[in-house]
Amino acid sequence: MIVGTAFEQHGDRMRLPPWYKSDAQRATELLRQFEWAVDLIHDMVLELTRAANLICDRIRRELDPLYRIEQGLLIVDRPGAGLHSERFRPRYARDDLATLYQGLDIFIDDRADRDVQFGSGRHTGGLTAVVPFTLGDYADTKAETAPSSSGLE
Repeated sequence: MIVGTAFEQHGDRMRLPPWYKSDAQRATELLRQFEWAVDLIHDMVLELTRAANLICDRIRRELDPLYRIEQGLLIVDRPGAGLHSERFRPRYARDDLATLYQGLDIFIDDRADRDVQFGSGRHTGGLTAVVPFTLGDYADTKAETAPSSSGLE
């Protein structure tokens, strides 16, 4: 599991508990951590949607040209301020196909180059709040077993 912070039920949605409210003296710092963590999670949802859209494209190309033709691309709705909502149709650009998702440590840097993203860069406090392991240690062990090519190009 990537996210080490427990989500809480909020109506019909799940959300991260607003930990920035837990310490008034550090509220500004904690708010920056929280916002970074929320953006990272949203960016990961966008990446998952990109991957699902790529799979649908491959199914249409290789197996069934009418697969999900009526539904179209998978989309992401992100609630905005008030009743406003934003809708996104994330897809990989042709150049992205050479560097599909290769793990969280790499994705944190690569997300800035995707078609749609909410955050960028690293925030150690925000990362520590949501990731229950040290990324470098995890990435090193996964690299030994990772395939050399995605096979989706």
